[in-house]
Amino acid sequence: MRVCYLTRTDRGGSIRTVRLVGQASDETFPPEGALAGTPEDVEAAARWVRERLASTHTAEAIAVLCLDPEGGVCTPVATPSTDPAVLAASVRFGSGDGARAGGGAFDYFAPGDDDSSLEALPAPRPGAGSVRAAVLGVTDVPARLLLDALDREGIPVESVSTLWHAMARAWDPGSPRAGADDAPADAGPLTAVLLVDPAGRLVWCWSAAGTLRCAGALRLRTRPGTNDKPEPCVGPDDAARLAAEWLSWAVQLGKSPRRAVCIMPPQEDAAAFGESLGRSWAGMTIDAVGHEDPLGATMRRLADAVENTPRTGPRIVGDGLRALSSRPGRAHRGMFRWRALGLFVGAAAIIVAGWQLARAGERAMADTKDWETKWRGVIGEVYPDGLRPTPQTSPLKLLTDEVRRRERESLPVERTDIPMPVLHEFETLSLVLASAGCGIERVEVDSATRPVVVALVKSSEQAEDILQGLQRIGGSYAQGWTLTMRDLPGAAERRIRAEYRGEWDREAVKKGSRP
Repeated sequence: MRVCYLTRTDRGGSIRTVRLVGQASDETFPPEGALAGTPEDVEAAARWVRERLASTHTAEAIAVLCLDPEGGVCTPVATPSTDPAVLAASVRFGSGDGARAGGGAFDYFAPGDDDSSLEALPAPRPGAGSVRAAVLGVTDVPARLLLDALDREGIPVESVSTLWHAMARAWDPGSPRAGADDAPADAGPLTAVLLVDPAGRLVWCWSAAGTLRCAGALRLRTRPGTNDKPEPCVGPDDAARLAAEWLSWAVQLGKSPRRAVCIMPPQEDAAAFGESLGRSWAGMTIDAVGHEDPLGATMRRLADAVENTPRTGPRIVGDGLRALSSRPGRAHRGMFRWRALGLFVGAAAIIVAGWQLARAGERAMADTKDWETKWRGVIGEVYPDGLRPTPQTSPLKLLTDEVRRRERESLPVERTDIPMPVLHEFETLSLVLASAGCGIERVEVDSATRPVVVALVKSSEQAEDILQGLQRIGGSYAQGWTLTMRDLPGAAERRIRAEYRGEWDREAVKKGSRP
């Protein structure tokens, strides 16, 4: 993984050097001197980064673009909300009474949205009707220019942060480590991290679990060093200044660090600085790390931490500078182009569909007029003088009656001489009479006349039973049977002549269905 450290000048308004640091590499552009900060220098720096990344087998992107503390300030702010839009309005324009959050610090380092970024750090302290948050303001025009230039060179940048974020992530003992499923046990307490910047600053931050909570920087005295280059030096008086600034932040946050990690060059004054800081901040444990290049050591530890971050997890350093980390690039422009192409295709499809619907509507209107001409002609044939509706008869009813009359006239003529199922009915009657055990005088089953059955029975009960059998027999087209009985004289035993008359169910015969 490669981390790009951006050194700036002119209150963060122009690039001075670009430093590309990996786990086993450290290169600076330009090697000697400094850039003038012109757009040509930014393009040259982007090309240099692309060439250095092309010389490796695995590096294809910049893991973190880290900004130096130049042109940055962290100040406690009382704001209605930590939403970026609300925070920017509160800092830039102030409330209705003209009071602006943060005072003049942001006017100097982060005057507008066009040249700076504002980020609210985590864990704000609730206030009366507002929240109390530590707000970081950074001049970021050089970072924006370099991001755009790297994007044109095809080099993506995963996240953008400041040196304060990098220090919290790299040196905080409570920072998440690779392979750890849970947060470390010492993730809760605040930890102070101090670093001596070769530019002549004592850079410090407070962090919890690798997340930045507040930050600041103090100017240091310088003295001639190697090759007559000035080098910063720290002493007891710097510890007193630092303790005074920390005291105000402890009041703002409601808590203070109990552990400090100091990364500074090995100097005789470093030990005196640590002893003085320990006396000024009682109860603090101080861990000192001596290194000839504190910045390079921080960037290498940061690259190692990002390298060991699981692929499924976030790869940004803490919260970072979210506005710059999400700055639109080549991928976003490609997405916008494809979205615009999709909208164009969709609009073209809608236009074609609308044209087809218009054509279909015109055809429908033409068909409607054609049918209207036809039915008006038909009505004119039936009603030459036009429809003359009455209060009791509407034009619709007149037309409906005429349609029904025409339909009746078009029906085929019904047959009146439909033959009755004589053989079938004779078979049905035979079943009833055979089971009755009576004598048969006459059975008349004719298609044109009523079915007649004359039987000789011994009692009226037997005659009634035969009648019920004729009425209940299934599959018969004869219905409405009636019974007439008459005694026969001159017989040795009683004999009754029972005459049965029925009616043909002609409707059932027409439909062809069994009753």
